Amino acid sequence: MQKTFSQHPYLSLKMDGLDIDILCCFDISQAEIMSKGPITAVDRTVHHSCYIADCLTEKMREDVRLLKSFVRASHAYGDMCAVGRMGFTGYALELLVVASGSLDSALKALAALDQAPHDPLSRSLKQLKKIPAFRDDVIFVIDPVDVGRNVASSFSPRAYRWLKKRIQEMRSEVKAQKHEVVMGAFLERPIPTTILPDWLVPHALAYEFASDGSVHYTVLRDKLYRLARKVSSQLKRERTGESRFGNILTEVYFEDATFSIGFLIESPAAEESYERKGPPAELNEGAREFRRTHKEVSERDGFLWTIARRGWTDAFALADNIVDRNPINGLTRCPDRGIVSARVLNTLYLYAVPVENVLLEQWQGFKEQGTE
Repeated sequence: MQKTFSQHPYLSLKMDGLDIDILCCFDISQAEIMSKGPITAVDRTVHHSCYIADCLTEKMREDVRLLKSFVRASHAYGDMCAVGRMGFTGYALELLVVASGSLDSALKALAALDQAPHDPLSRSLKQLKKIPAFRDDVIFVIDPVDVGRNVASSFSPRAYRWLKKRIQEMRSEVKAQKHEVVMGAFLERPIPTTILPDWLVPHALAYEFASDGSVHYTVLRDKLYRLARKVSSQLKRERTGESRFGNILTEVYFEDATFSIGFLIESPAAEESYERKGPPAELNEGAREFRRTHKEVSERDGFLWTIARRGWTDAFALADNIVDRNPINGLTRCPDRGIVSARVLNTLYLYAVPVENVLLEQWQGFKEQGTE
């Protein structure tokens, strides 16, 4: 048994082949929560359960199960979400069904959350955005137990955009009376392990890791996301801010004790030199220092420019260097890639790319090779 921390401490153990998390909660009155504010992240748990139990009819319970099944089938559910760090939680989906009254209405409400927030106080998106605690939130599902809390604050924007796309596609299939396709949208299937199209393979990179079981999966997941952001940031731009290897898409995926981070890299190879932008020419001291530091300096559009040599011209080599210099406690890098790496790359290609502002046809080799 081990003690683990997320937003709150909890106990994790293995028993009879099952992974078990034991989460304690406090039975604090709702009046005290509203007057003094939640003291911990689990003060609301009892009230959440009572609220849902009181509001759901038997028909709505079936609708909740179907909505959860749809989100699971989209690989966008909870902390096991494959499309983004965090997907929709069961409580958030229950709230949408309670408020909407049916599965169809809940799906419509979910798809419209970026424009029409769910709020028991009927505040507009503009009003909610003015609240400091909500300023950076993308979508809103306000907790009826604590209206100062956005249940959806931790949900990944990518996961939401992917769910919205899936709902729009499914509604089109309903109109076309493609009933088997619609039914399939509610059935969870493994993420494909098929090989990427030939034109995309040179742009794809993945690392696979094995957990030794000493650290909880949520901790390892979060550390891998931090590592992925570090790799992505350094691949995307030089230290001076100029583009290095172009657009980078990254994702983390895990199954049991195997974890993987994947990358799609716009330009895996870069020229040996690049044009570096310096300070404004009229910035006397800075301009003099820039001219002193660099041999060849030109002036254009009011700024100084020079030609700088790159430290790295191979994106894969730089990524290897960063990953090797940032080991994660509890994870060992695997020498070979398996199905988990195949799935993280397919997650990027099949689920992330369609909802990100990345046009693959602009990537090197796309127009020559075509798509599959």
